[in-house]
Amino acid sequence: MIARDILIPIALSILITFLLHPIVRRLRRIGIPNGLAVVITVILALGITSAIGWVVIQQAYQLVANIPDYRENLREKVRSFRTSDTGTFAKLTGTIEELKHELASPATQSTTAPTTAATPVVAPVEEAVKVQVVSEGPGAGQYAFDLLGPVMPALAALSIIILLVTFLLLYTEDLWERIIWLAGIRQISLTTSATDEVSTRIARYLRMQFVVNLVYGIMVWLGLMLFGVPNSLLWGVLGFLLRFAPYIGPSLAAILPILLTAAVFPGWSRVLGVATMFAVIELTTNMVLEPILYANSTGISTLGVVVAAVIWSWIWGPIGIVLAVPITVCLVVIGKHVPMLAIFHHLFGTESRVPEVARLYQRLMVDDDLGAEELITERLETVTPTVLCDELLLPVLRELKHDLAAGMIEPAHVRRAVNSLEVTIGNDAAAAAEHPLLVCIAAQNEVDYAAARLLVYAAASEGVPAIALSSDLLASEVATKIGETGAGYAAIVQVAPVSVSHSRRLFKSLAGRLSNSAKIVDVSIDPGRQMRSSADGAETRSVGDLRLEQSFGPLVARLKEQASMVSTAVTSATQSPAVA
Repeated sequence: MIARDILIPIALSILITFLLHPIVRRLRRIGIPNGLAVVITVILALGITSAIGWVVIQQAYQLVANIPDYRENLREKVRSFRTSDTGTFAKLTGTIEELKHELASPATQSTTAPTTAATPVVAPVEEAVKVQVVSEGPGAGQYAFDLLGPVMPALAALSIIILLVTFLLLYTEDLWERIIWLAGIRQISLTTSATDEVSTRIARYLRMQFVVNLVYGIMVWLGLMLFGVPNSLLWGVLGFLLRFAPYIGPSLAAILPILLTAAVFPGWSRVLGVATMFAVIELTTNMVLEPILYANSTGISTLGVVVAAVIWSWIWGPIGIVLAVPITVCLVVIGKHVPMLAIFHHLFGTESRVPEVARLYQRLMVDDDLGAEELITERLETVTPTVLCDELLLPVLRELKHDLAAGMIEPAHVRRAVNSLEVTIGNDAAAAAEHPLLVCIAAQNEVDYAAARLLVYAAASEGVPAIALSSDLLASEVATKIGETGAGYAAIVQVAPVSVSHSRRLFKSLAGRLSNSAKIVDVSIDPGRQMRSSADGAETRSVGDLRLEQSFGPLVARLKEQASMVSTAVTSATQSPAVA
């Protein structure tokens, strides 16, 4: 309890210092000395706080004075719940009364049973003499103590806060230097970066929170004034203040005016109107103002804010809700720069610590097609389909094949993940080109076939017609298919861990059957190993100096150029005049 009484004023003082320090800095920039700038800032802050307090007290006094006038209207609303015996309210109260009667009946019987005729009669006692002690009225000192006693702790805390804020503003630079000394001179760059990030985030958060709450309070004041709700200025000011407490504050700011509206006005139409007004204002604030002004300025996730509010309210009570975000910002930044405290950065920060490939892999393994589609769609907004395959989809297939080879997952899991991936990207082999330039051949299994289909997807996005062939086909069937389509290129696609001997046998078998009809490329998606063109032997068909490194990009670019040349040649032949 003692630590709480000490730490809360200190934490509030630091928070207010972050809010006021930019004002002191601006005053110093225009030539005002540091001491005078601090005095002006503190007096200005006290003046604004006093004005707000005076408005709240005056409005609250008027509200309390007018409450008896609303008593009859409240009674009418209570009676409206009990207009008929068949109403829901009547049934509910009747059930409660019956339960109370059942619970009380055994105790009544037990207390009345022992009363019999044999009970002795107690003789009457002589009437006692009443003695009345008359004390003197309280003195002036006792009266003042009774009046100021309840508010003395708050006044003491306020005095401590004002004193601490003043000295923190006066000696801000000295305080930062002491923090740097405590962290170690050799860590000056790390300490400076961390302290600067903390101060920037908290100051930005407080400024944006102040602006948002001010706009919210003005909208509440004007809205309640239009509805004719008494003391609308009071509710606007309370809305501004209460909204500093995340999640709980806005609810309290809305409930109190709604209850007052129900007490003042007959019927329920105006109550519904006020409730709708608060819903619209809250939605406007959350969906328009806060995204524009905040833009993740605190670096704390939404879940982190909720958890922090719960934890700090449990530790420090209602004031902990106000301090939750600034304190958590400090913990997140410290965890970002200090490895031993990185848990705070991982738990509360907005930055995802799980790589994008792992996130997509996890969603595919649990059949979360919607989540996988969201990840892929979000990535497609910034990259081309070819880059998407190279940087996200092919690494996922590598992980699948690696885990399958290691016995970590079952083949059924791989089939399900591959099907989910193909459904997500909308890659349908039935929509393959009739006259492809490229035939993508799966080297060994269904993961390789999925990679081949991804190559079709990437090539089609660049205007290169392509088809994919399964690894279930024999080499003779593959050669026949290539000959029927008239494709100029055939790519043997395999995903690491690769079987070099298998792909080489397939290559030699195809090379002996295709004669000069197509060039064969060995596309081995193998990290750390250079992708190679199959150019060993007199009968080898290769793509010249083309070399692929765990990606589709170079091959697709080469084929795109080839497709463009073919298209130009066909167009020229079509447009040339016939020779007689």
